[in-house]
Amino acid sequence: MLPLVATIEKNNWFQGLKQCFIHLNILMMTMSALAMLKVITHSLGYPLLNQMTTELLGLLTQHFSWIFLVFLAYLVARDQTRYLFYGCSVIVFFLLKGEGNSALVDMPAAFLSLLVSAGILQVYHQVLERFLRSISLPMKGMEYFCQVLYLILVFGGLWVVAQWLSVHSLLSCFEYVTLDHPLVVFLIVFMEMLLWYVGINGYGVLVPFVLFFAVNNFQANLTALAAGQTPEHIFTPNLWDYFFSVTGSGLTGALVILSLFSSKKTFKEVGKAAVSGMFWSVSEPIVFGVPVVMNRYLFVPFVIGTPLLAVFQWFVFRQGWVNPPIFFVADVPLPLAPFLATLDIRSLVLVAVVLLLAVAMYYPFFKAYEKQYQEKVEEDRYGDLDLDF
Repeated sequence: MLPLVATIEKNNWFQGLKQCFIHLNILMMTMSALAMLKVITHSLGYPLLNQMTTELLGLLTQHFSWIFLVFLAYLVARDQTRYLFYGCSVIVFFLLKGEGNSALVDMPAAFLSLLVSAGILQVYHQVLERFLRSISLPMKGMEYFCQVLYLILVFGGLWVVAQWLSVHSLLSCFEYVTLDHPLVVFLIVFMEMLLWYVGINGYGVLVPFVLFFAVNNFQANLTALAAGQTPEHIFTPNLWDYFFSVTGSGLTGALVILSLFSSKKTFKEVGKAAVSGMFWSVSEPIVFGVPVVMNRYLFVPFVIGTPLLAVFQWFVFRQGWVNPPIFFVADVPLPLAPFLATLDIRSLVLVAVVLLLAVAMYYPFFKAYEKQYQEKVEEDRYGDLDLDF
């Protein structure tokens, strides 16, 4: 598994997506702040401020996919033909988008246009450039003519394919990949926990793939809010960050609490070292300190129990018992983060309930591990005496 993960993390597109979402953080927080102000000004009855925030939010949500396209194109393009890559991406984007497409499919259209453009340039490098070098054209103008002819044929072919395959219907398939299904929620969190269990940062590996759809849901929610409609999507970036991973990936805050109340000094020290990170949802001190990594006693609650609690939270939001986390905040500690992501005080009750359930879930497994740890310490101590009767 380690070689596969290393190969994925070195991939140019993987790195580009990862950096792109980091750079988009400030824009997403700005959009969320405008959305919060819109909700507040509407409830307090300030029509002028409500109009201003609505128009600004609509402007940003309308052009969000453009910014995503520009950022990702810049981060992926590495060679001297990057400007040709930019131009191709824009043209293909318009071919795929066409007229009348909703904002919901903007990001998939942008990403697909980048993939198609990368393929166009790959053929350009591997086939056309080699062919032109082999025939040794006498004038540079002839080379330009061949390049222009190639692009015209490619774009013309794409237009025909778009008409024939009904690309709008094809792109609408992305609307169904919203991650808002309990089985999808379970699988995502399960894969994240499994990677953490073997010592790999599961969040870091999955984040480009999951955030692509989660951010698309975020954009769709704010677009609906700006239009005066009800946001529909639950799986947004902050659902993963501040609910599924509240107190740390694997709900490790429960292990921090159990460690603090442990009768073993070693666990107490680990708990004290990890308690501050719990409020920032940092899990590494516990994952590698207890450790959770390759610990057979904690496999069931960490790898199986955490996804089940994630599904439980998803159903709470689906039933409308707590407002979904449609807003985006970053680097905010508990308990502010869940509240700001939802603007719902009930989110704090949900976090408290989940943490209590996590403590109850981990308790018997932690106690079994604690007992085994003490037995091993005693065996090692007697072994050091080297007694020979």
